[in-house]
Amino acid sequence: MDKSNEIFESAVEYHKKNDLTKAEKKYREFLKADPKNSQCLFILGTLLIQKKQFKDAIIELKKSTGEDSKNYHYFQNLGIAYFEDRQFNNAIDAYKESITLNNKNADAYNNLGNSLFETKKYDEAIQSYTLAIKLWPNKQFIFNRARSYKAGNQYKNALADLHEIEKSSPLFRQAEDMMASLYDTLNQPNLSIPIYESRIKNYEANDAVYRKKVKKENLYLLLIGAFNKKDAKDKAKKTLAALTKEFPESINVKRAIAHEAYNERRYEDAIKSYKDVIKMKPNSASALQNLAISYQNTGNFELHELYLKKAIDADKMHTQANISMGIMLLKEKKFREAWPHYEHRLLASQFRSHKLAYIFYNSKLPKWDGRNDTSSVLFYGEQGIGDQICLAKLITKLKGYKNQFTFAVENRLLPLFKRSFPEPNFNFVAHDINIEAFFDFQAAIFRLGFLFVNEEKDIASPDKYLLAKNINAKKKSKTRIGISWFSQNKTMGHLKNIELTDLISATGTNKDFEYINLQYGDHEEEISTAEKNNNIQIERYNELDKFNDIDGLFSLVDSCDVIITISNVTAHIAGSLGKKTYLLLAKGRGWFWYWMRYKNSNTSLWYPSVEIIQSDNVSSLNPCLEVLKTKLKDTSS
Repeated sequence: MDKSNEIFESAVEYHKKNDLTKAEKKYREFLKADPKNSQCLFILGTLLIQKKQFKDAIIELKKSTGEDSKNYHYFQNLGIAYFEDRQFNNAIDAYKESITLNNKNADAYNNLGNSLFETKKYDEAIQSYTLAIKLWPNKQFIFNRARSYKAGNQYKNALADLHEIEKSSPLFRQAEDMMASLYDTLNQPNLSIPIYESRIKNYEANDAVYRKKVKKENLYLLLIGAFNKKDAKDKAKKTLAALTKEFPESINVKRAIAHEAYNERRYEDAIKSYKDVIKMKPNSASALQNLAISYQNTGNFELHELYLKKAIDADKMHTQANISMGIMLLKEKKFREAWPHYEHRLLASQFRSHKLAYIFYNSKLPKWDGRNDTSSVLFYGEQGIGDQICLAKLITKLKGYKNQFTFAVENRLLPLFKRSFPEPNFNFVAHDINIEAFFDFQAAIFRLGFLFVNEEKDIASPDKYLLAKNINAKKKSKTRIGISWFSQNKTMGHLKNIELTDLISATGTNKDFEYINLQYGDHEEEISTAEKNNNIQIERYNELDKFNDIDGLFSLVDSCDVIITISNVTAHIAGSLGKKTYLLLAKGRGWFWYWMRYKNSNTSLWYPSVEIIQSDNVSSLNPCLEVLKTKLKDTSS
């Protein structure tokens, strides 16, 4: 036998016995005699991958592809070496070359998908995994595709893949963990809770690798969060007690205690607990952000601003800190600084399950940059109905543009917007239809602020921009006072609401006033009490569905002479119609950014017909009532 062949065969034998050091030495000895042997170069490169010497592996595998550019195995292993060395773009090129040489290799498609995933090219990764699955329906490939669907915010597709992984599969536990995370994202805690409970109950039965990766205290936190989403506060408290008992010194316990205090509106206790977290982890952006918001709720705006800045210093990309900073800067009318922070709102967790998520996270549909040409642009109102009414004012900035604009908005607003903006290149559609494929650009409506609002004058006009439908007006004998006093907002409604009987009393119960109920929902008991206590009558208009028939509500508001309201949809309706309005506004958390004042006046910058009466009490609107009484004293028909 030729001596060089003996060397090569001995190298192979050492390799089979997993004696990688001796095998490498023999392969290199062989290559001294035959340095261009592509097979030996390939095997040596593969051995170096096994030894985790990835840079060395790349050198030898590149040589092998140089000597034989037709062998798909060589390119595949070169891709593996690049991937392990975190050179993902080079790995992508190598895998694509391997697939060009052999398009029936499922592993190459899967490996390409892994590399594309690492470079956040999720749509391309999904395509690659799909091709791998067609060739070989391997459960690992299906799990990898689910992971890409999740990262690309295609949650239903991710769940569909995960449900294909049977309980008998070694991947099932990972798949179930991912399912729990997706259920939380989709606000389905009833489905995630059993998974977390099972994980905690059987935690010690898990292998060491799993326990190292998934900490038990983190499972407790996830379970507490799921119980809070389900509004099962007693179970959340019991779970927190169990967490505290098992991990008394953990920073996660202090975080959970702080969150509980915040959710229960015990803001001073929350402040103390968040400070405890920060002592243990000074650069925790989340704790600094939560501390800032807690201070805001106590009316301490200086410390609110201070800790927001600290949160962003700790993590410049922290989503909630940036949103809060954007809102604060908008209130201060620092528009150029504010909008880039405010745009982080689309990264917030609540938008992951939004109807329009398929647009928010579509990397192939770029954001509109304000260009005036014949391109097609899709705008979407991603916020609540009040915000969409407010931001519709910025649609007036687009008059005269040549683009074809489509606005996906709340269904209830369609007739109103179509009537108010009849421009031939403006098209309004319901926001629950899948229409992303037909456009050159996309943007949230608030991006119009980013593009067109740099100072106060950019917002101030027009005074009136929405048009109520015409109705047969009755001859009025009294001044019609429209009233709205309640917000359904679960997190902040308590900061904005006021007792109706107190509100009516503050109007002076002028005999020349006719009171019009603009509030949606069943409030008959409150209305009857207010009538009895103040010896007046309130017109109900119960035949009007004030929640679903927004067009009808606009007409009812338009029929009034004066509107008195808290910060809710009614305030936006009245302001957009240019209707004289008194807005009773909270001091702290219920004071939204769009209630900024025009210069130093009490007039709303966004809605010039709205006069703001702001409370000096963080937790009550009652201080507004004396001011309101003075304002209405001379009002008559």
